[in-house]
Amino acid sequence: MPFPDESFDAVLCLHVIAHFKEGEQGIKEAFRVLKKGGKLMILTPNKYYVYISWLIAFLKRRRIKFDSTARWLYSKRTLRKLLCRSPWHSVAFSYLQSPPKSLPFEWLRAKLIAVATK
Repeated sequence: MPFPDESFDAVLCLHVIAHFKEGEQGIKEAFRVLKKGGKLMILTPNKYYVYISWLIAFLKRRRIKFDSTARWLYSKRTLRKLLCRSPWHSVAFSYLQSPPKSLPFEWLRAKLIAVATK
């Protein structure tokens, strides 16, 4: 990114990281441009929700719309691995939207949120 080191208080990455050629490089760049104490927020589709949606749609013989330009799908575990490659002060995860009614597990919620503090 064409910004000097430690330029921003916050970096929002909303439905973008799945489209990066190199997700790890994008996170490293966010770390570089954040000021000390700055926050990175990542919102991305939850890999498990997408897989379950595909399976349910297949079984019900329905089509679902999914962004075919997305290169990667992340779970909490895979996103944590990427974030841990930079020296963040803290990293927290959460989920957004309800899981399918027949499978009420938190890790099946539609969106994964990560907030990392430099």
